[in-house]
Amino acid sequence: MVKINIKDWKRIPNLVSLFRIIFVPMIFIFFKELNNQNRWAIIFCLILFSLLDNLDGFLARKLNQISEFGKLIDPLVDKIFIISLAINLYHYNLLPAWFIFIVIIRDILIMFAGLIFIKHYNNVPSSDIIGKMTVGAIGIISVLSLLNFQRLKLIFDLSIILCAFLIFLSLINYGYKQFKLIK
Repeated sequence: MVKINIKDWKRIPNLVSLFRIIFVPMIFIFFKELNNQNRWAIIFCLILFSLLDNLDGFLARKLNQISEFGKLIDPLVDKIFIISLAINLYHYNLLPAWFIFIVIIRDILIMFAGLIFIKHYNNVPSSDIIGKMTVGAIGIISVLSLLNFQRLKLIFDLSIILCAFLIFLSLINYGYKQFKLIK
């Protein structure tokens, strides 16, 4: 079984990952009164969250501090943040329910599959370029919705459809990669 050393939380990349969880309550606070100033604050949080997400991975590689704890906590924080953002975007009718549904289902499926693989196959699944592109696309759609790009209906709808395609592609890719590990 994969050994996740809880003491690894003290490593610099993992501290960065854990710090990012602070953005979850901030999102809820800024969405409480969705005015222009708070929309920009949410966009700033989203950008800063993304930059810190890239920083923790960079630091893990640069400092040679890649850990099983980090492989687990980093995507978990990502999923909690994305689901929190998605719930708020839906609540304020900034994105369609079907899109929010597939975003949340994708993250829940990946989270549960990851836990199963940790338990049964001694492997912490990692993200790849398709997964990173998908999360980036979800972030872009979120920013566009906060900037009221819904007014440009055709462009906005096509962007959402393209992002939905990436979501399905990332799920298929994730399943394929994990299926190969079983064999």
